[in-house]
Amino acid sequence: MSEIAEIYDALKRLQSSNTIKLRDLLQNEYSAEWTSKNIDLKSLAKTISRKLEVLVEMNLVKKEKIGKENIYTIIINYPVQSNAPKLMEQLTAIFKQDKALFVQAQKPIEELMNEIKSPYYIRQSIEDISSKENIIVQLEHSINEFHYINILYKEKSYKCKPLKIAEFEGIWYLLLYLDKDKTYRKFHLIEIYEVKVLKDTFNKSQAQELKISKWHNVWHDPNKKPSRVKLWIAQSKVKYFYQKNIFDITTYPKRIKECNDGIEYTVYITHEAEILSELMYWQPHVIILEEDGDLGIIDKLKAILEDMINKQNRV
Repeated sequence: MSEIAEIYDALKRLQSSNTIKLRDLLQNEYSAEWTSKNIDLKSLAKTISRKLEVLVEMNLVKKEKIGKENIYTIIINYPVQSNAPKLMEQLTAIFKQDKALFVQAQKPIEELMNEIKSPYYIRQSIEDISSKENIIVQLEHSINEFHYINILYKEKSYKCKPLKIAEFEGIWYLLLYLDKDKTYRKFHLIEIYEVKVLKDTFNKSQAQELKISKWHNVWHDPNKKPSRVKLWIAQSKVKYFYQKNIFDITTYPKRIKECNDGIEYTVYITHEAEILSELMYWQPHVIILEEDGDLGIIDKLKAILEDMINKQNRV
């Protein structure tokens, strides 16, 4: 049974039993098929988890951590419009293909999500990386087993430590470390054309783990020292920041300080683009109180707003 067919069957079980554990996906003939190809169960678990995370981001599946296990619960009872059943049939057909990847199902999923009436924010556009199935399997295996790899990226060869496959704003990247340059890099996954897993292994240091854990967006540069920015967020808007985890506010509760008319929250960034667009969107309900470093975000925000006002006045 294929990877997608197995996940599809798991989702059907979710429809009846409502919850499922990741280990349930591994204890079957499907896992035996992969282990016969020398793909270990840890790598397989990562592969399946990554695909389930797409469902979580689309608000189709909820993930909860109970002890050391992730429990997945399907989100049902969404009121759907008349076209939704037809779209689900298309999705089912793709799932049943023997050699299909989950990403192949994204187009009908996107259409389906447009048919679903939900008050929650839903990610609808994710890059199709179905052509990179074999490369993804090799990358996840090397990440899990800490193997160096040689990769061909944009017609240039690199030896690197693969650290994580990450999705930023719908685009997939390989996060990696180059010993030769002593730098962290992100490579657009779709432009990786060849991967060779080497026998050499590496140790992932606590410093590397920490840097990867803070790499939450496409603009972040772990090679730079982060600048501190303290924000004031109006009380009337705080709930939206929690609901959408803007600026990773739910990840770092210790950075929050309550005040009478809102909260103070500190972010650490390496590039102004990490927060500038959100600051503009939430004006005047978010204010920069303090900033360290040389990014000059206050001046840049003022310049953008003044330019907008001047252009508006000339209309």
